[in-house]
Amino acid sequence: MKHLRNLILSIVVVGSIFGISVLAIHLSQNSSVPGSTTPQTAENGQNNESITEIVPVAKEDFVVAGWIPDWGSPAGLASLKANNGLLTNISPVWYEVAEDGSIKDKTPANSKQIIAAAQSSGIEITPTVASFDHNILSKVFQDEAVFNRHLDQLKQISARPEFAGIDLDYESTKLADKDQFYKLLGLLSQDIRSRGKRLIFTALAQWGDTISYKSLRETRQVQNWAKISEYADEIRVMAYDYTSPKALQPGPIAPYSWVKEVLEYAREEGEISKLVLGIHLYSYEWYMESSEYQQKKTDGIDPLAFTENSDFNLPISKTSARSYTYDTVKKLVASLQEVPTQRDGEMTVRFMRQNPQTKKNEERILVYTTPEATKAKVDLARSQGAKGVVFWRLGGDEDLLSQININ
Repeated sequence: MKHLRNLILSIVVVGSIFGISVLAIHLSQNSSVPGSTTPQTAENGQNNESITEIVPVAKEDFVVAGWIPDWGSPAGLASLKANNGLLTNISPVWYEVAEDGSIKDKTPANSKQIIAAAQSSGIEITPTVASFDHNILSKVFQDEAVFNRHLDQLKQISARPEFAGIDLDYESTKLADKDQFYKLLGLLSQDIRSRGKRLIFTALAQWGDTISYKSLRETRQVQNWAKISEYADEIRVMAYDYTSPKALQPGPIAPYSWVKEVLEYAREEGEISKLVLGIHLYSYEWYMESSEYQQKKTDGIDPLAFTENSDFNLPISKTSARSYTYDTVKKLVASLQEVPTQRDGEMTVRFMRQNPQTKKNEERILVYTTPEATKAKVDLARSQGAKGVVFWRLGGDEDLLSQININ
């Protein structure tokens, strides 16, 4: 991490160009795994020091999962059918937390087809209940009647015979709600395990105890992996969005070296046996109208310069990068004369293209993954003793999963 002096200097420079006056607000909290992998030890005959041996999960127990959002269900179903020999689990994102404690049902029209396709291939289904608003979640936690309503509805969903359990994706939580958060996990876990089912929790990435995280700091303080593992059978860690799509400058989505840090941190914390590594299948395209780009470039700084400096990875831009699935990426890259560059397991390419809607030229930089890079992260997770991997998201992924071989 950079020293504070460098961070302040970076903010001042960027702020003078982009007119940012509320950076401090966004620096706060909410601007916005069957099979054991217990490490075995062997004695070093020369100095009697213990050496930890990493034991990969058995092939038949390694989890290969994928999320299918309700808004991407048709493409998700197609991917499920195409990868039914690889996948062991799917998590349809069909539910969302409401402030009265109830759970919004967002089940798509083809839900029965998704369930049938999974069941016919022996793929487990653990639906995801999502929450992205800490204020809504706080209302659920701080009112006993609302809390109990929420807990009961989670129990009802997980008890459905077609589901093997449930996945909680609560991505923003206030530190003040920490005790209620773990109370919910404890009570839900007790009920789910009594039914012989599994509780999965999806967590934010962490890679060190001394890291000064740039966003969702309180959530990361709440999400103590060791504590969560007391209740959850799997902890899915979203090892992507290293650079926010709303960051001021383009950057890596999930660089290989950083993903390795996340896995190594899980090993240090002793939670690798329950960790399921979240791997992204999407791309980001940062862009700026050419006229605006030229104007800002004359100020001495390239506003679209690719940067790995985490000081700039803050969700404070007025615009968000476009997100593409791999089928779109392949077509786009094939149409370019520019040659992509590899950066720490990801590909980047910079080019200019006319926007078909606005008819204006745009300067663009595309950051994307490849089948080789996806396989490398799966292999890394397995080599580090992780319980499995989970992909965001199934749908439009073309041949991204084609090189994966669990052996």
